[in-house]
Amino acid sequence: MSNTHLDNNDRTMLRLAKGQAVYAPTIIVHPQKSTLVALQMFGPEMAVKANWAALVNNNRAYHRLLGSTITMNGSKEHITLKKMLPCGWLEMWLIHQQASYQTLTPADTRIYFLTNAEAAEASTAVSPHTPRPSPHFFLYLNKMLATPLLPTWSDYLWHRGLEHNTIYPIPQPNRNGRFLAYVINTKEQTWQTHIQHGLATRQISF
Repeated sequence: MSNTHLDNNDRTMLRLAKGQAVYAPTIIVHPQKSTLVALQMFGPEMAVKANWAALVNNNRAYHRLLGSTITMNGSKEHITLKKMLPCGWLEMWLIHQQASYQTLTPADTRIYFLTNAEAAEASTAVSPHTPRPSPHFFLYLNKMLATPLLPTWSDYLWHRGLEHNTIYPIPQPNRNGRFLAYVINTKEQTWQTHIQHGLATRQISF
C-alpha cells in the first residue's frame, strides 16, 4: 500500500511510485465504498505518469490515501484527463466514471457529484436557509433516471434528497478546499416517491 503525506508548505504530496513525488491538491475518496472519486496530480511528466501507473496497476489493487483504503480495478471505473502546464509540468486528473457527466451509466445506482465550494458558499450567503444546488445537478440526475424531470424541479429535488438522505455529503478527511462532494442515490423508486410528494404538496408542478 502507498500513503500520502504533507510537505513543509502544507501541500499534499503523493508518492505511489517509489522516489516519484507529485503534488496532489485534490484527493476525494468515498471511505464507505473504498472508492477513489477524484484525484488531481501535477509535477514533472515522468513522475505524474509513474504515480498514475502505480495507482491503476492491477497488481496493486489496494492503496492507502489519507487514512482510507481504496480499491482500484485498474482504470476500468475511472477516466483520465491530462494537460501540459505552461511551466512544463503535467497535470492529470483521475475521475470516477460516476462523477463525470459524459460517462455516467444508469447501471450504477449512484452519482458522485462534485460542486465548487466557493460557488456553494456564495449561494448560502445569498440565501442561507435555502442554498441553491449547482445547475449541473439537474443534468446529472436527469441522465440517470428513466422518469422524466423538469428543470424547475431542481431546487425541490435537491433539498428533498438532502432531507431524506438520498443525497448526502462525503466526509472530507483530506486536503480538498475547492470542491464539495456528494453521493446521490439514483434508485428510480426513491425519486418517484419524492416527485409524487412534491406534486401532492404542490411544491412542484407540470
